[in-house]
Amino acid sequence: RIPVFCFLQDEHQWVESMSLSYQEKVWEAIYAQGEFIQRFLPVSDFYSDYMQQKLRLPPEKFQTIYPGISLEDFVPSSSTTAAIGYVSRWDHRLGLGVLFDAFSLLKEEKKFKEWKLFILGGKAEEDEKFLAQAKRKLEEKKIFQDIQFFPHFHEKARKEFYSQISILCVPNSQGEAFGLFLLEAQASCIPVVQPLVGSYPEILQKTQGGILCESCCAEALAAKLSELILVPEIRQKLGMQGRMGVQNFFTVEQMAKQIESVFLKEKNCADGV
Repeated sequence: RIPVFCFLQDEHQWVESMSLSYQEKVWEAIYAQGEFIQRFLPVSDFYSDYMQQKLRLPPEKFQTIYPGISLEDFVPSSSTTAAIGYVSRWDHRLGLGVLFDAFSLLKEEKKFKEWKLFILGGKAEEDEKFLAQAKRKLEEKKIFQDIQFFPHFHEKARKEFYSQISILCVPNSQGEAFGLFLLEAQASCIPVVQPLVGSYPEILQKTQGGILCESCCAEALAAKLSELILVPEIRQKLGMQGRMGVQNFFTVEQMAKQIESVFLKEKNCADGV
C-alpha cells in the first residue's frame, strides 16, 4: 500500500462558497476518503484544529507542516519611507476597507501627515465597485493622493515593495490558514500589525516580529499602527526579531526536513521498523 498525504491550506473557502446542501455532501465525501489518507498536512496548528472539527477525524491523522521561504532571497529593508503596506487582493473582505478607514483616522492628525499607504496585489471585476466607492470617500477626505497602488504580484515586485514600506498590515478579519506574506515581510525586517484571528497569532508568537490587534475595527487598528509609527525603535526591534524568527522557524530547509520526517516515519511504520 502506497502512503498518501494531503496538504491542507484554506480548502474550506471553496466548500463554504457552495450552497449548504452541497457543503454537507462535500464534507461527507472528504470524510469518507479520509481512511485512504495516511496523514493530513495542514499549514498551521490553527488550521489543523479547524479541519479536524470539519472532517470529524482524530488528531493523529494530522501533522502540521509550516510553509517556509528562502531567507537569503529577502534582503533586510533599510527603507526610511513613511509608508504602511498591504499585500493581498484589493477586496474589502480581506481587510482593505478597514485599512482605508484606519488610515483615514491616522491622517486626521498632523503627526501622521507624511505617512502613505502602499497597496500591492490585484483586483477582480467584482472589486471595482468597492474600489470606486473607497476612492470617492478618500478623495473627499483629501488623502487619496497619499495612497499608491502596485498592480504586480510576482516575487520580484513583492521584494521591491517590501523595500519601500515601514510597516505591513493585512487586516483580514476572517483569518486564514497561513499568511506567506507575513514571512516575506518579516524576512525583510518589516514589522507587521495583524488581527487576532486565524493563524496570525501562531505565526507572530514564533517570530515576535509584530503586534496583534484584538479588534478589527478601524479605531483599534489605527491605534495599533500609531504605536509603531510613533516609535521607530520599536519598529526596528520588531523587524530584527521578525527576521530571526523566520530564520528559526520558517525556512524552506526546515519545511523540507519536516516533510521528510513525516514521510520516513510512515515508511518505517509500513516496513514494520
